[in-house]
Amino acid sequence: MTPLSLMDLSAGFDTIDLTILLDRLQSAFGVHGTVLDWIKSFASNSKQTVSVDGEKSPVCVGMCGVPQGSVLRPILFLLYCADVV
Repeated sequence: MTPLSLMDLSAGFDTIDLTILLDRLQSAFGVHGTVLDWIKSFASNSKQTVSVDGEKSPVCVGMCGVPQGSVLRPILFLLYCADVV
């Protein structure tokens, strides 16, 4: 018999803690200064809304995760999880 271990990462991108991500980028990957400030600005204070039948929900500020539709989204997730592997 072979043991099997599975992880559901379907919502993984949406659960990234920005504080932990920035700390890992600094300590493990040596990202500092302007680049770190840019990533912080990019990932923080993302705004979300839902539209159904022309009705829009109030705007909510995201507390975790990185913006959807971004090329950086999977890269930042991999860097966030790098020490797990």
